[in-house]
Amino acid sequence: MANSSDNISKFFHNKTSGWLRLDTVARIYAAIMGSRSPTAFRICAVTKNTIDPETLQTALDDVLKRFPYFRMKLKFGLFWNFLQNTGKRPLIEEETHIPCREFTPEEPLFRVIYRGNRISLEFSHVLTDGIGGLTFTRSLIAHYFRLKGCDFEYSDDLYDLEKTPLQEETEDAFERYFPGNIPSPEKLDTAFHIKGKLLPRGDLNVITGTCNSGILLDVCRKFCVTVNDFLAAHYLWALYRLRGKCNRDIRLLVPVNLRSKYPSKTIRNF
Repeated sequence: MANSSDNISKFFHNKTSGWLRLDTVARIYAAIMGSRSPTAFRICAVTKNTIDPETLQTALDDVLKRFPYFRMKLKFGLFWNFLQNTGKRPLIEEETHIPCREFTPEEPLFRVIYRGNRISLEFSHVLTDGIGGLTFTRSLIAHYFRLKGCDFEYSDDLYDLEKTPLQEETEDAFERYFPGNIPSPEKLDTAFHIKGKLLPRGDLNVITGTCNSGILLDVCRKFCVTVNDFLAAHYLWALYRLRGKCNRDIRLLVPVNLRSKYPSKTIRNF
C-alpha cells in the first residue's frame, strides 16, 4: 500500500499547511455553493449482501492513501478560496439524512454513506467531477470486496492501490490546455426558467426512476447518439412542452468529459 504521509505532502503547493489551489471549474462552484445550491452529486452501488461497516471503513482508509488529495476541505481566504487537508480521518456514516446536503466548513468534500446493501458516495464539485468521483468510487468498492475475499484485476478504470499517485492527477488541466486569455462567451438573452415556489433552504426533493439499461442502449444506438444526448433531448422536449406560449429560448447545460479530447490523468474537474 502506498505511504500515506509521503503521498499527501507531494501534492500540496505548501507541504507544511497542506493546501491546493482550486481548479478552474471549482472556483465557480465554490462561489455559488450553499444550502440552496450544495453543488454535490451522488454515486451509488447496490450489492447482494448487507454492507459491513467495519470493512468499508478499512477500505476507505486504504483507498485514501492512494487518493490523498480527496481528504480536503474548502477554505475561504481573504483574496481567494483554496482546498486544505482536513488533517482528520474521514469516517463512513450510516444514511440518516437527505442526500447531497450541504458540506460543513470542517468536513471533507466527500462522504461515504451506507445503508442496508447500498454504498453511496457524495462529492462536492469543488473537489472533483463525475469521472473523478467514479474513479474513486470504483476503487473503494473494488477494495471493499477485495477485503471480503474477492479478487479484481487492475485496469485503467480501477487504480492499483500499491502504486504511487501521479502528480498529473491533481493538475488543473484547463490551465495546461487553455493557457492565456479565453474570449468571453457571447452574451445571450434571458432563457426560459421554470416557475414555482422554492423549497425551504436545506430541503431537497428526490425523484427516483429506473429503466432497463439494455433497452436504453439499444434505442440510443438506433438514433446513433450517446445516452447523455438521448436523455438531454428528452429533457429539452419536456421543457419545451412546459414552456407553453413563452417565446424565450430553452437552454440546457450538459457536462462534457474533456479527457476524451484532451488527454489528462487529472482526477479533478475537467
